[in-house]
Amino acid sequence: MIHENIPHAEPVAIIGIGCRFPGAKDPQAFWQLLVDGVDPITEIPASRFDINAFYHPTPRAAGKISTRFGAFIADVENFDAGFFGISTWTLLLPWEPGSCRQRQPCKK
Repeated sequence: MIHENIPHAEPVAIIGIGCRFPGAKDPQAFWQLLVDGVDPITEIPASRFDINAFYHPTPRAAGKISTRFGAFIADVENFDAGFFGISTWTLLLPWEPGSCRQRQPCKK
């Protein structure tokens, strides 16, 4: 009864999917990563920020993060912010790790 007001329902086909995952370039590679039990957690890439400037082993140390690791997608600088309605300049601002709640720019 879902289609009672539609004269003729056409079949729908999903012909593609686009996504990115840590450690995998596409859904098939991500599935293989899961099947193989590969852990995509790596040290924070130097291209993101200087981990040594922000790392401190004590959790809750002011202005610091207490981990050196995470799951990162490759080529994040090629992210199409406009497609998702995110202003590009927001992505380019240097944010202090741990300040996401306040969204405070880094003090230079």
